[in-house]
Amino acid sequence: YISSYWSYVAMVLRSTYEQELQPWFQRGLTEVFSNTIVRDKEIQIGLVIPWHLERLRQSGRPSLEVMLSADSTSPELTSGDRMQRFDATAWALVHFLIFGNQGKNIPRFNEFAESVRKGAAPGDALEKAYGGVVAIREGLARYIDQTLFVYQRVQVAVDIDAAGFRTREITPADAAVSLARFHAATRRP
Repeated sequence: YISSYWSYVAMVLRSTYEQELQPWFQRGLTEVFSNTIVRDKEIQIGLVIPWHLERLRQSGRPSLEVMLSADSTSPELTSGDRMQRFDATAWALVHFLIFGNQGKNIPRFNEFAESVRKGAAPGDALEKAYGGVVAIREGLARYIDQTLFVYQRVQVAVDIDAAGFRTREITPADAAVSLARFHAATRRP
């Protein structure tokens, strides 16, 4: 369901962050969470996207400075092949920022993401949480070339009793209000 999850995560990000996110962060986070696997008893988040890893290992990647400074008019986001390479690199960068250091980066990433959500410039938040571009560039290069990757497994409760949920009929007006709220939250007037 990678395409469906990609669209859903993109919508959630647009409604969570007040400001427009830099493309590397928005697309990278969307890519990481789009490869979520839902099983009966667990959810697996952040599994490797093999075609991204293959692309990065075979065709190279844009420099970190190009990634961090790209905007919607950049060639990385206006050319099909370059966009695929950009998305693969954005996935690897965000995956590293979250799961790097054997998964110990998760608190750092949460600090970074929360700073950005509160309005901090992503470059400043990266500097504070990770030590700047040089440290990230070196860590990311090693990360892409490694063979084992960490991901998150979340156990889910499967013993939910459907009888415990209440239902109620809603009026057509209430349904229209809910739909309007959904469209407003997703910025789709």
